[in-house]
Amino acid sequence: MAHIGKKLLFTLILAAILPLSGARAEVEQKWAGLDLPPEKRRSLPVLAPEKFFGKVRAGYQAAKECPEVCAQLFCYCGCDMTDDHNSLLDCFSSDHGVDCHICIEEALMALKLKKQGKSIAEIRKAVDAAFTAEYPFDQPSAYLTTYRKQKGLSLSGPTATKPSGTAGKKATSTKKGSCCGHK
Repeated sequence: MAHIGKKLLFTLILAAILPLSGARAEVEQKWAGLDLPPEKRRSLPVLAPEKFFGKVRAGYQAAKECPEVCAQLFCYCGCDMTDDHNSLLDCFSSDHGVDCHICIEEALMALKLKKQGKSIAEIRKAVDAAFTAEYPFDQPSAYLTTYRKQKGLSLSGPTATKPSGTAGKKATSTKKGSCCGHK
C-alpha cells in the first residue's frame, strides 16, 4: 500500500512540474537572440490573465503575448527599488501588476507597438519617453542607471543623477510620489 502511495505522490509531483518547465522553455526560446543578458532573464511565467478582469486582465494578457519584449523594458513604477524587479516582465510574474497602472500601461503599449511591427529599440524608446516622468524616486537606482547607459539613453532629466551608495542594494531614495503603493 505504501508503495502505491509513493508512486501516486511521484506522479502528482511530475504532473505539477512538467507544465512549469514547458512554460519556462517557451519563454527562454522567445528570448533567444535578444540583447538581454542571461543573468537578467527571468523565466517565471506570466500569471494567467483569466484570474483578472478589465484593464488588469488586458495588461497580463499583453505581457503573456510578448514576454520577450517586456523582459527588455524597464518598469518605471519604482519596483526596481521596492520589489527588486529587473524588468517589466517581473511585474506580471506576480500579482504586482494588479494594482499598478504604470505596469499595465507599459505592457499594453509594448504589445501594441510589437503588433505594429516596431523593433525592440523602437518599443523601448517609446516606453521610456512615455513613462520616465512616472519614476517615483528622486534618484535612479543603480539598475536604472545601468539600463540607461546600456541602451544609450539620455541621462538628463529629474531622475538622471547617480544614486548615492545604492549599487547592489535596495535603495531608499526619497519618493516623488507613489504609483501603486507597493513597498
